[in-house]
Amino acid sequence: MRKGCKDFWNGNKSKRGELSVIRKEAKRWLKALKIAKIIFEDQGYHTAYIEAMEKFIRRRLMYSPKISKKYIPVLHRISESKGVRMTHLVSQIIKDYLDRSGTVYDRKSETDSSEHSREV
Repeated sequence: MRKGCKDFWNGNKSKRGELSVIRKEAKRWLKALKIAKIIFEDQGYHTAYIEAMEKFIRRRLMYSPKISKKYIPVLHRISESKGVRMTHLVSQIIKDYLDRSGTVYDRKSETDSSEHSREV
């Protein structure tokens, strides 16, 4: 297994060029799991394990933006004072912002490459 792929599965960061190769390889794995799932269903086997592997791979492919280092100490102090984890605090901040702005942003569909947003 290539180093970049090993880093991907272990949750380590990789360089931008390696990421595209890793994404392609992960998509190949997802296609193989889709075929395996069809065969398992046809043979009467449970597919829960295959579905769990698909979810794991998709989570690894999801984009996770990095928060600027200058905000971490402030967010840490606020989260400690409120008694919540930083991830919950940041999620709440984002949710509050989106609720105030009145805009709901939908994910891009796989068939349509245009951006979707609609006013609430």
